[in-house]
Amino acid sequence: MSTIKDKILMCPPDHFTVDYVINPWMAGHKDSLSLELARQQWQQLRDVLSDYADIVTIDPHPDLPDMVFTANAGVVLGRKAIASHFMPMERRPEEVIFKQWFRDNDFDLLDLDEKIGFEGAGDDAHTARTFPITADSLGENIQRPRYTDRVSRFLGGVAITIDAIDPPVSPQEIEKRIGRMRSQPDFAAFVGRDVGVFGLEPADPLDPGAGYRSVAVCVYDSDLSYFDVDFDTWDRELAANEWRLAVQALQRRTSLEEVRSFSSAVAATLAANAIVAVTLSLLGIMIYIWVRFGSLRYSLAAIVALVHDVTIALGLLALTAWVADTQLASFLLIEEFRIDLGVVAGMLTIIGYSLNDTIVILDRIRENRGKLPIPTADIVDRSINQTISRTVLTSTTTLLAVAIMYGAGGGGIRPFAFCLLAGVLVGTYSSVAIAAPLVVRAAAAKEAGSESPAPGGRP
Repeated sequence: MSTIKDKILMCPPDHFTVDYVINPWMAGHKDSLSLELARQQWQQLRDVLSDYADIVTIDPHPDLPDMVFTANAGVVLGRKAIASHFMPMERRPEEVIFKQWFRDNDFDLLDLDEKIGFEGAGDDAHTARTFPITADSLGENIQRPRYTDRVSRFLGGVAITIDAIDPPVSPQEIEKRIGRMRSQPDFAAFVGRDVGVFGLEPADPLDPGAGYRSVAVCVYDSDLSYFDVDFDTWDRELAANEWRLAVQALQRRTSLEEVRSFSSAVAATLAANAIVAVTLSLLGIMIYIWVRFGSLRYSLAAIVALVHDVTIALGLLALTAWVADTQLASFLLIEEFRIDLGVVAGMLTIIGYSLNDTIVILDRIRENRGKLPIPTADIVDRSINQTISRTVLTSTTTLLAVAIMYGAGGGGIRPFAFCLLAGVLVGTYSSVAIAAPLVVRAAAAKEAGSESPAPGGRP
């Protein structure tokens, strides 16, 4: 019986000229190293290890002699890998090579955030770096007039300046870190605040992708507006806490338990699992309605309505990427919403709401049908008329609650509320105009077939 060997990554010591010292051993042996001796020892080690594992080699690179220590490439967990981050600057270029090797060999590379240095890191004194937002222009608020970004949606909030960022990062990366930190237990009370990050000083004015060395973070909380509460409350509850959150977001390294960003291979697996889960859920719903109403027609009608609702909601969500920069979108608080856990929760809520509304109408059709084998168009019309007041009242009260959540809940919950707004409107329509007519059409087709005369028979 054959056994599968483990694999060991090794790098030949072809480039062995070391011109730096990063530990005490190198300080004492830098001038006594021998390339020929290193090659002999490396080959001997490979011969020994090859009896116990398959040897996989990575190509050596000039000026990176320490790549021979491939055990430092990262941590491997099955087919998942976490690439190493080297503290000595001389070894930083190895990170790129090792990460690329993991990708080329079909490892799922987990993304761990590293610390970002900046002016005031670790300092609790925030007053010099936090400013109330009282004007539409960002520069007027942070006392840097040359920056003209519009921040009207943050009026009454706080602007935090973060300078001397090393290494430079994009505003999107900082916003992602802040959002992730806001979900941690220490900052759970601040979820739902509207956040925006604006780049100030680019690392390279000719290369926007090089990141920024200075940014401004704007945060708004409707309960702590600068215009509605006294300054001490605003400073203590909003400015100080948001500064502390920003410091933690940039300085705290991501632990394994906090990893939320995965490679495309992991994302594809999760997407496939989600599709399977939704498909099984719809199948379960179809079976339940089939048993509940005693007819497959009702099941198919309900499933078609659900698929319609989710598809329309997803389409409207995708449309926000095209209209987010328009004046109308700004007035309606529409941003470029992306699919995240909040949106997934919104889609599931849409399914539940629409299904409940559909079942109410279908149940009234079943009651009015009585002992008839199939419902007629008149029965369906009467059933819709009998339940329309309930449908409209329920949808209206739900829309009012969701609209308030959308307008006042802040940017963190706005994608979820947007999905609900779309889903409630479309779900109400589909229950009346899609699910119920499908039952009639299926019934009419069956009735027409049963009334057709037999071949050769008399009309």
